[in-house]
Amino acid sequence: WTGGGIAGGGTLTVGASANLLLSPGDDRALYGGATLNNNGTALATLANTLVFSSSATFNNNGLFILQSDFNFLYDNGGSRPSFNNNVGGTIRRNTSTGEVKFLGDYGGILFQNSGTLDLQSGALRLDSLATINSTSSIKFALKGTAPGTEAPQLNFGGGITFNGALSVALTNNYSPLLGATYVLMNHAGSTGTFTTPALPSLNNNLAWKASYTGTQLILKVVQTYSLTTPAKQGDGTYAISFSGPAAASIQFQVSTDLVSWETIQSVDNFSGTQAFIDADAQQYQKRFYRILIIP
Repeated sequence: WTGGGIAGGGTLTVGASANLLLSPGDDRALYGGATLNNNGTALATLANTLVFSSSATFNNNGLFILQSDFNFLYDNGGSRPSFNNNVGGTIRRNTSTGEVKFLGDYGGILFQNSGTLDLQSGALRLDSLATINSTSSIKFALKGTAPGTEAPQLNFGGGITFNGALSVALTNNYSPLLGATYVLMNHAGSTGTFTTPALPSLNNNLAWKASYTGTQLILKVVQTYSLTTPAKQGDGTYAISFSGPAAASIQFQVSTDLVSWETIQSVDNFSGTQAFIDADAQQYQKRFYRILIIP
């Protein structure tokens, strides 16, 4: 599709084994009530604008690859058009590091996602009215912390209700360090949360922490808490080591029934690692341990 428009009240379908190429050139247009169904593979390398108007509809049931930076625009002609990424459909953002934008002019194109948004580079920005349905799967491929070039983003011009599944993968042998922060999404306000995110495992007692702020969804690498297995010493006492993020205070507690707990040692201004000794352990047939953390 090198130029011009697709119009009329009919339907054009790209078959499951077919390809649609939106190559560089002039603006393209979908208008006049036309419907374009992609059941195969669509590849966009254009550098201008894909114009929608007059109740036009784009149904993505296959793979739509967004390799270049361009805009989807509603030109205020006729009734609002729509773009539907349906169940089984995938929108993949890769190659370029800029933004593909669904512009919000005149309210923008109605964007519905029920399929997969596969974000590998750059950003996808939805300034138009967007809906993320429960069948949605949103994927981020991270190879560093730099927004766009190494950490792709999904941005919303307005508010959004989070729904469906969220997953993150590490690429290019990337290994995150303690404190690494990724702004996955920017928005004007949100409700809801994603189901338990699928996140890659980390080494060196590191873990992921997801934060839903008023305007962002942020993923951060934090240190996990670790308590070693109690080790019996030569004098009958038991030694335990605890490590984790700094805290105002921690309390080493013991119990014989997992109901009643006694603090036998407190440490203020915990800085990351602390060894504990249970000097009375030999007096009991069984003994349980826990750490109470006061942030």
